[in-house]
Amino acid sequence: MFNITELENMTDEALRETAKGLGLQKISSMDRQDMVYGILDQQAIDKAAADAQRPPKKKGKKNASGTTADAPAADNGPVTGHCITAPMPGTIVEIKVKPGDSVKKGQTVVVFEAMKMENEIEADRDGVIKRILCAPGAPVAADAAVIEYQD
Repeated sequence: MFNITELENMTDEALRETAKGLGLQKISSMDRQDMVYGILDQQAIDKAAADAQRPPKKKGKKNASGTTADAPAADNGPVTGHCITAPMPGTIVEIKVKPGDSVKKGQTVVVFEAMKMENEIEADRDGVIKRILCAPGAPVAADAAVIEYQD
């Protein structure tokens, strides 16, 4: 992982090679500063993705006997309904709805950060939320499903 100082001290060619190595697209159309911040953003996304692959720490609420009960497992079944997708890669900041909520077209359902800016993902139609397919702090790819509607 590079820090901003290391990136700013690189030659243009070294920056291009680093950006290519991270899979960044449209490098030729980026100016130097865009490449530096694009690399920093991509490193953060890659780190968050690697962190998400680690087994979660078991957390749970203590019951009356003082023991800890595991939280219910997430529903990882296949996506069968219409979904709201992320318009670009980024990191989920906040989820503003929960399963069972009714939403109206244009209502903000998820806030995510991309390129150091917070962006809102809005419902693309009226409906009822079936399932949340992302979590705060998790990386999200462009066109990744984040919310599934009930049919």
